Amino acid sequence: MSPRRLLHLFALAALAVALTLPGCPENPGGDDDDDDTGGEASLLGIGVTPNDPVMAVGETVSFEAKAFYDDYTNEVITLDVDWVTTDDRVAEIGSDGRCTAVGSGVTDVIATYGYEASAKVTLTVSGEGVGVVSVELTPAEVDLHVGDTVQIAAIANFDDGTTGNVAGSCEWSVDDDGIASVDGTGGVTALAVGGTQVRAGYQGLTIDPATITVLEDDIILPEADLRIASFDADVAGDIVTYDLTIENQGDGYASEFNVYVYLDENGVPDPNDPEDGWTWVPGCPAGDTIQVVLDLFDVAPGSYSSYALVDPEDVEPESNENNNSAGPLSVTVEEQGGGDPDLTVTEFDGLTDGYYTLYYVEVTNIGDGPSDPCDMDLYFDEYYEPYVGQYGDYYVTIPYLDPGESYVWEPDVEDGPTYFWDSWIQVDTLDDVAESDEYNNVEWITLYP
Repeated sequence: MSPRRLLHLFALAALAVALTLPGCPENPGGDDDDDDTGGEASLLGIGVTPNDPVMAVGETVSFEAKAFYDDYTNEVITLDVDWVTTDDRVAEIGSDGRCTAVGSGVTDVIATYGYEASAKVTLTVSGEGVGVVSVELTPAEVDLHVGDTVQIAAIANFDDGTTGNVAGSCEWSVDDDGIASVDGTGGVTALAVGGTQVRAGYQGLTIDPATITVLEDDIILPEADLRIASFDADVAGDIVTYDLTIENQGDGYASEFNVYVYLDENGVPDPNDPEDGWTWVPGCPAGDTIQVVLDLFDVAPGSYSSYALVDPEDVEPESNENNNSAGPLSVTVEEQGGGDPDLTVTEFDGLTDGYYTLYYVEVTNIGDGPSDPCDMDLYFDEYYEPYVGQYGDYYVTIPYLDPGESYVWEPDVEDGPTYFWDSWIQVDTLDDVAESDEYNNVEWITLYP
């Protein structure tokens, strides 16, 4: 088994444990004895910022991890968690949370706090040649009280029409550091009454600053109003993936709230009921929406009635506290076949003029059981057959495939052979899938201009 596969399995196992915790574990080092003061605070979970960042190849970002407790306190635990990426060909991360983008693609960044909690964000590394047209800070204006925090996102508009949060790659500063402070991910903390501006630098672009106004405590701030605008689920084998859209339809900024999901409930769950999955959201400006994705692993076959709650602990003051639930959502997990999967390349072809090459690849699960996601690598010009674990020139992640299901990939290359190329395709490059036949995962073709 490859080292990367071990790392991948560890990360997924840690995440699965975190998403299925039946209750709140004790704060590390806390006093287990009950007394009149209620003892030490219990850990609710951890969160990671920046949230779902976008980077360019070669850029670095410093992730921060926070622990949240049931007495509404939190602490930075960046150096106390174990950091991994689920695809080290996209990004590599150190023990201090500093992450470097090494190749285009998408990977999860996972922080694991001992055996107690885990959190992940999705990191996207833009393809080479994709440029940033402009960057906008959001929220652009926010009112706070002393001690309040707000997470500023730096939304980049790329020249291919996509957008993404580049807050982790910006240089942050504040005009008056006596009024507010800002960290390396755009997290702002109000320090004293007054007004100031927070600025972000990115690739020399002109970026309008965000205005921070810190008001006296007796001035009532506009309230947020969080609701779940959409609640859907996708089932792949024994994995249930929930997709939620959280909308702040109030007039105030919502900061640091949790989202819970419950696999099977008879009615709207009580916030004190043990959740089956949860995630932390660092903030949502007034009028904005946030996309939240939650996975539940190893779900037994059956039919379920799922619910979701936003801000279940009522941490965020809202103008309407009665619209924070969604459900029931019908979820059905089918009985899985008892056999093993068998991934094989059913078609591999290519066309080139010596300057541009187009490939066509079809992979089919011809086995009797479902196949988990795995990588498939393309080698443009390789004399020898690639070995298991050998990275190719291009790769793609094949999704979950049921028996008989196929996946098609059509990569194109702005290059081509002068005389000829021996091109290879390898399925399940890192041996992530236990197959009934491990010797039919490689095919090759010879291309002439």
